[in-house]
Amino acid sequence: MKKEVLFLLLLTMVLQAGVYADQITGGVITGEATSATTGLNISVFGAPPALSIVSPLNKTYFILPILLSYLVNGENATWYVLDSGSNTTLTAQINLTVSSGAHNLFVYANSSNGSTTKNVTFGFTPIQILYMEFFGSTAGDSTNFNDSLTHDALQTLSNVILENTSNGEIRFNEDINLTNDEDYSDFIIDIDGNVHISNNSISIDLDTFQELNKSAQLTILNVDFDSPQILLGDSVCPTSICDPISYSYSNNSYIFNVTHMGNFSIRETPGTSTSTTTTTTTTTIGGGGGGGGGVVFKNVNLNIITPGFMEISQSEDRVIQIIFENNGDKNLENIELKTHTTNENLTVRFSENSIEQLLIGQSKTISLFIHSNNLSIKSHEINIEAIHRNPDFTETETIYIKAIDSPGKEGLLERLINARELINENPSCIDLNILLNKANELLNEGKLDEASILIQEAITLCRDRIKEKEVPSKKINLLNLLWMLLLLIIIILIILLKLRKKELYRCKRCKHTWKIKGYKKPLTCPKCHSVNWNKSKKKKV
Repeated sequence: MKKEVLFLLLLTMVLQAGVYADQITGGVITGEATSATTGLNISVFGAPPALSIVSPLNKTYFILPILLSYLVNGENATWYVLDSGSNTTLTAQINLTVSSGAHNLFVYANSSNGSTTKNVTFGFTPIQILYMEFFGSTAGDSTNFNDSLTHDALQTLSNVILENTSNGEIRFNEDINLTNDEDYSDFIIDIDGNVHISNNSISIDLDTFQELNKSAQLTILNVDFDSPQILLGDSVCPTSICDPISYSYSNNSYIFNVTHMGNFSIRETPGTSTSTTTTTTTTTIGGGGGGGGGVVFKNVNLNIITPGFMEISQSEDRVIQIIFENNGDKNLENIELKTHTTNENLTVRFSENSIEQLLIGQSKTISLFIHSNNLSIKSHEINIEAIHRNPDFTETETIYIKAIDSPGKEGLLERLINARELINENPSCIDLNILLNKANELLNEGKLDEASILIQEAITLCRDRIKEKEVPSKKINLLNLLWMLLLLIIIILIILLKLRKKELYRCKRCKHTWKIKGYKKPLTCPKCHSVNWNKSKKKKV
């Protein structure tokens, strides 16, 4: 700025010198002062306002409103125009609400020294991220995905954490692209429906959310075992995949690293647990004759995993998941499941009444439907029995229920998760996910009563559909039995025709006897070859 002023000063002096050039006569310059008058004019011209747009950027946003933030200096007035609309005065940053698609934003600032214009093109796509299970009072250190704001940010999320302070957490070690789900065209990113951190278990539905198949650090809470063992699916997780870090007996937390995601759970190392029913069976092994023999002892160990304690409204339909786990050394077959309660205002039933087969180390999840009707506000019990034959043993477990007036938001979230598990396990109920998605939206809006109605409706409809399927299956089984019986009769008849009894014949000529198959009489005697073998000789008179 100083250089510009100096330049103007010199230029003015040169012009003034030209004006008075005719007064120079060429005489000797003595250096004495004269009385001549000299004029000096200095003019300084100002710059237009400085302006820049801080937000929005040239990106695609998925959350409304979108912040309009700017920096300006030296202005008399500032305004903006959105998508060729009208001029709107700006005095501070504001929030913009726009429709889906691309948008053009111009911001203007002017003063007596001129005007400045800045513009940016941005987009908006209404993406819905469902992660209420990891939002709220039990979210802990869970990532707040709404802070990402832009589509680009959702594609490069680092240090993602999904935590449920009641059950455990997932800390991903790699960047996550949330937009890379099974069907991004629906603009729904369903974390609640694909990530499950429940009692003693962490799992991700990789069929629908393969992007989450990353290395991570897992923490499972409420682990109360003497010697915990990590399972991947139904098998023991190898150390090449699961790397244990620590197990705290004080707060019952088990922390381990995994090279990829899957269905992880914790159990007592077989042979160290005393909390489940264990029956010893004896199998004798030996050869025939004088060969020796031996005895093999096999432990039959069936574990029932339940919530243990739960809350239920005085009148509602609930569904919870019960896990039956074979921790023994013998395959189990035809396990009969029973459940009952002494309270007439409680109705309980399993989605399946038996488990056909449970191999060694295998587990199976069965849904338990609970219906309460004007239940008194106190504690109640539901008893579960798993009955096995050969060897005979029964494993029992008790669920303690406390009736409450209203489940609240956290309780409804738990019900929503259990209902989604039920529906995803039963193909005939898949369409009911629409009700659960709407219920999730209502929960986000704080409309708890409406959300509760939709959750219960989804559970009731799915329960009825499962019940309807049971009746046709019995009819089909009876029909199969009749066909098998008819087939057996036909086989017996064929055998009888092929294995006809042998008839005994005696020749009245030579007294020879013989047997022949079938019912057709022989033509001749096989010994004397008489055609009259069945006729006595006539006596001569």
